Amino acid sequence: MIKRPFTYISNALVKRLITVEDSINIAEQTLRDHYAGDIAWSSPRLTTLEPPGCSTSFKFKGGSNRRLGIAGFRLFSDNRTDAAIAIAGSRPTKHVLLSDYTTGEVFAIVDEHWSHALRTGACAAVAAKHLMVPGTTEAAVVGTGYMAYCSIRALNSVMRIDRLKVWSRDSERLESFVRRIRHELGITVEAAPSAEQCVANMRVVITVTNAPSPFLKREWFAPGVFIYAMGNHQEVDLATYLSMTFFADEREQVKVCPDISALMQSGALPTDHVQADLGEVVGDPRNGRTSLDEQIIVRSQGLASQDIAQAYWIYNKALESGSGANLEPYLVEQAGAPLF
Repeated sequence: MIKRPFTYISNALVKRLITVEDSINIAEQTLRDHYAGDIAWSSPRLTTLEPPGCSTSFKFKGGSNRRLGIAGFRLFSDNRTDAAIAIAGSRPTKHVLLSDYTTGEVFAIVDEHWSHALRTGACAAVAAKHLMVPGTTEAAVVGTGYMAYCSIRALNSVMRIDRLKVWSRDSERLESFVRRIRHELGITVEAAPSAEQCVANMRVVITVTNAPSPFLKREWFAPGVFIYAMGNHQEVDLATYLSMTFFADEREQVKVCPDISALMQSGALPTDHVQADLGEVVGDPRNGRTSLDEQIIVRSQGLASQDIAQAYWIYNKALESGSGANLEPYLVEQAGAPLF
């Protein structure tokens, strides 16, 4: 039996252990695991707890990876009040628990504030690598949050970004964001005056906003565009989904997206409209882009399988470096006392 020390890994340590390139490699390998049939999911895919009279919702996603021999459970809280956001910036609210899936032994608790954002951007970058028009050097990002930031960092590792356009409704935040990207990556970054001007003539577009309703229109997008939509709600109009080749990070997982679920339940979007999921594209390139002018949209709900695989990679890296908080001494078994 594999001996895995019970370990807690903080967000600060996670940031020191994993790079953007590491995250991209893990995301891509996990998609190959999907294609190989090594991933199993919790049922239902997403469980939500909303205590009455409380501003916080608690969410749970679980899955296992046969290649790695582990199960993992992503547990996180969501509260958009100012007080909660202030706490979330410095206190634990998001974790992945890891377990040996043959024995059920839990061996790690990994904070995922940074790693989840990094993984989200990495999956977008992997999708772009396999589905964008080869040789593309310009990109547009709609949104200026931490997911947008990580997406740009990851994109810059899979394509040479010579020009980046960014747009946000908050002009002050937009200017600050643009300055940060210019400084950190040393690339040409433009603050677009409107969403339409941001995406116009661009062949790689990432959308990552909290917009409650569609605001990006089908006619704004260029021939050959690759769109990766990961916002909390539907950001592009229905015509975009219907007229473009529609991919998903995972065809069943995307149905967890409230916007996609509603469109499919109403009949506006056929339930079989997904051309392929990203695992099928990475596993077999014949499932990907078919022409330079083909317009492609990927709707992402987020793959907990990637969070789990990445948390396991971080755990092993922590053990190799002798870091992380070893919780073994706190287990009653270590003192010789029975568990029951």
